[in-house]
Amino acid sequence: MSTVSQEQECQRCNYARGYYEFQTRTSEEYFMCSRCGHQVKYIITNLDSKDYKSGKDKGTQKKSWRPKYITETVVPVASFILKEKGAPAKQMGPVPTDVDLVNFRENVTGRKAELTIAKLTYLAAEGEHLGQWVTEDLLENKVELINK
Repeated sequence: MSTVSQEQECQRCNYARGYYEFQTRTSEEYFMCSRCGHQVKYIITNLDSKDYKSGKDKGTQKKSWRPKYITETVVPVASFILKEKGAPAKQMGPVPTDVDLVNFRENVTGRKAELTIAKLTYLAAEGEHLGQWVTEDLLENKVELINK
């Protein structure tokens, strides 16, 4: 498959450096914001019916087949960045629910000695930064406003 990728602004938090990918052969699309964790997938749902399953044309595409697309969206409560001591790279991803957020915080609390980075990014629902995007450093117990 041929893929085109580029940076694109996030529709949720307006971060200018979200990751966008387009599959040129299938027209599927994928977007993920590394800051807020927002994800959008535009994917084909009927690939399993694309090719003939038996007979002389087995394995070839049906002439009448047309792709059917759906859009999947993930709007997480937060996104995370983690880096373990000695690890070559950071881990990043969404925190989908409030329960996941509680579990993530507990996990980090129990592993502080193993981590060099443990941060959450979210839209503040209380406190001095109400309604603004913030980054919370879980190792230093510090919340900072994100400048756009």
